[in-house]
Parts: sequence; structure tokens; C-alpha cells
Amino acid sequence: MFRSGSKAKSLFKSVLRRDPSHAETWHSLGELLGEEGDTAGRLLSYRISSCLNESHEHYALAYSDALCNAGRKEEGFAWLEARARRVGVASRASDPWVSWIHALEHWGYPECWVSPQNIGEITPLRRSTGGTVGGRASRA
Repeated sequence: MFRSGSKAKSLFKSVLRRDPSHAETWHSLGELLGEEGDTAGRLLSYRISSCLNESHEHYALAYSDALCNAGRKEEGFAWLEARARRVGVASRASDPWVSWIHALEHWGYPECWVSPQNIGEITPLRRSTGGTVGGRASRA
């Protein structure tokens, strides 16, 4: 995406010195750092962009996906879950719910579908990978 990484990085840093709250620049810097193999830098940049613009679903999903790609799926799902829980009822703001559900499905957990109506039923679900992922409590 970026032909000259060092030039682009210099430009991003210049913008951020003038306006450190520019979410789009943080996100673009994260993309560049990811292309350079700097996972920690990518994660930090993506998290900052998502925090600066909490209503931007692309930034939230990019951060969650980067966490999942770094082997930190639970943390990525927890990030999206926290956003969905903050907005509460989906009729007030459905996008965070859709993002959380999309990430669960994309990363292979379609059985963990959640909604505001069943949110009280969500409990950790042990997977064969040894981790936990948000999922429905079983009703025996």
C-alpha cells in the first residue's frame, strides 16, 4: 500500500505532531506499521484510532482483527463486546453489535451469536484451543 515506508511514516508523524487526535492518521500509521511487521506498533496505532473515534466501526474491527491475527482473539472479542455493552440496547446503536457478531462469525465462532435479548446468557465458552470466547450458556 505504501511505496516508501519511511517517507510515509515521517508524514504521518508530522500530522500527528500537529494533531495527535487525528484518528484516521493513527489508523493509517497502523496499516503501515503492520506492513513493516511491527505488530506492537500496529496494535497501539489501531487502538488509539479506535479510542479517538469510538463510533467508527472500521477502526474497531481493524483493531480486533489485528489482535486476532496476533494470537489474541479473546482480547479482540472482548474489545468489541465492551463496545456493544456500552451502547446497550441495539435499537439505539446497532453497529457495535453487528461488528461483534461479524468478528465472532469471521473468526470461526458462529455458535456464539449474541443479541441484546440474550446478553444475560453470555458466558465464557471453553474451546479446544484452550481459550475462552463469549458464547451462550447451555441450558441443560
